[in-house]
Amino acid sequence: MEINSQSGNAVLWALMAIALFGALTAAIMTGSRSSIKIMSDEEAQAQAYASQEYTNTVNAALKRLKLRGCEDSEISYETPKGNNPNPLAPANEKCHVYRLNGGQVEFQGVDVAAAGKRVFVTSTTTEGNFGGLAGGDTICNNLAAVAGLGGTYMAWLSDSTASPDTRFTKSTDDYILVDDTVIANGWTDLIDADLDHAINLDENGNSLNTETFTGTIYNGTGHALHCNDWTTNALQAAVGGRNHMTNAGWTQSAADCGSPNNLYCFEQ
Repeated sequence: MEINSQSGNAVLWALMAIALFGALTAAIMTGSRSSIKIMSDEEAQAQAYASQEYTNTVNAALKRLKLRGCEDSEISYETPKGNNPNPLAPANEKCHVYRLNGGQVEFQGVDVAAAGKRVFVTSTTTEGNFGGLAGGDTICNNLAAVAGLGGTYMAWLSDSTASPDTRFTKSTDDYILVDDTVIANGWTDLIDADLDHAINLDENGNSLNTETFTGTIYNGTGHALHCNDWTTNALQAAVGGRNHMTNAGWTQSAADCGSPNNLYCFEQ
């Protein structure tokens, strides 16, 4: 997902979904495979009118959300089944177009339930000076892209100002390894200090037994030991994880800023 492009392409995306639906329903089989009922001029006009009305409804909802104080970067077009989420949208869904707390638009189009949010431990290691949260996210996205995973990823990291609790999309979908093994049934299950399975596969599906940098305790909030916001590799203590563990130790163990460690990466 390209967050910056959400406001520009959401209406087009909705229209494409409506057009696809209209095209599929326009051809109705009658009698045999070769007998097709073609959409009449009246039906085509009605379909075009419905598309325009839906566009107007979405645009009106966007205006209302912005009048309420929603920034462009906070607008979310997340569907009822969780597709197309925006990690920057407020958690109370006040800037969601298709939510009662937000734009109150009834979603129209194809909405297939997401299979799950992929999670992996990086195949590469780094010392503690990897460039902050943004640097960790870049490592995750680069590795995911090379592995052909798709999606947008964030590193399971905290610093002095942010943590997974404040910056992650708190998904209700399963969190899964790249081989579809479930590690948690949504965000609430993820942060209960009892993973369903260890995060023991890298982005390529290879098994690893390693240590990670996290700066994060089991409930997704930050710890004070984070290698100076992940900008130093001096020999000093940090909080990390053990990727073979499923209790709090998966994220809340000892690490050293001067030692090479892996990172956890979560699809958003």
